[in-house]
Amino acid sequence: MSINNLDSLLESIKFNSKKIDPKLKSVLKTNLKEIKKEWPKNLPRGIIHGDLFIDNIFFNKNNFA
Repeated sequence: MSINNLDSLLESIKFNSKKIDPKLKSVLKTNLKEIKKEWPKNLPRGIIHGDLFIDNIFFNKNNFA
């Protein structure tokens, strides 16, 4: 998953509920457009294991490793 996948993810959501906000999808599209415009270029890339559960966190001399 990356910033480049968010457009298709947003398009795949079915916005059937008008109870939250009838303009929710357009607001999210506008916000996503701004996020993508300001997204940092040349970020490091790689595969990560992003779980921060207690059994996946390692410490070295009281520092998060």
